[in-house]
Amino acid sequence: MRNRKLQPEKLIYLIGIRKETDTRKNEIKKKKEREEKIELKQGKT
Repeated sequence: MRNRKLQPEKLIYLIGIRKETDTRKNEIKKKKEREEKIELKQGKT
């Protein structure tokens, strides 16, 4: 019984971690893209 009660919480916890890492990766990606765009703009002018 204890095991069965714990599992949904574990799943929610794991899904939460996965979402967090995904958002962090996306933020890093966006940051890099933004920096590259800025560099391109500076290179043109």
